[in-house]
Amino acid sequence: MNDFDPVVMGSPTKYAGTYKLGVRPQRLAPHNLASWRIIEAILDAYGTADFWDLAVAVRGHKHGTKGVKGPQHFVSYCNRMGWLVKK
Repeated sequence: MNDFDPVVMGSPTKYAGTYKLGVRPQRLAPHNLASWRIIEAILDAYGTADFWDLAVAVRGHKHGTKGVKGPQHFVSYCNRMGWLVKK
C-alpha cells in the first residue's frame, strides 16, 4: 500500500461480504444520490463487489445525520433498505 491508496477503516461488521444489486431505490435524498450512483455503476459493470470496496468508492459520502461517520454506514444503510443484497 502507498500513500495514494484509499483506505476505509472500520471495526468488523455484520455487513461485510460480497454484494449485488437488489431493489433499486425509487427516490433518494440529495445527499445520498451521488453515492448511490457510484455504487450502482460499479455493480452494473461488475455484478458484485465487496462491502469495503464499495465503502472506499463512496468515501466522500455526506451523511444526513451528524452522528454517523464513515462511508461504510451508507453501504450498510443500502443493505438495510434492500438496495444491496448479500451474495
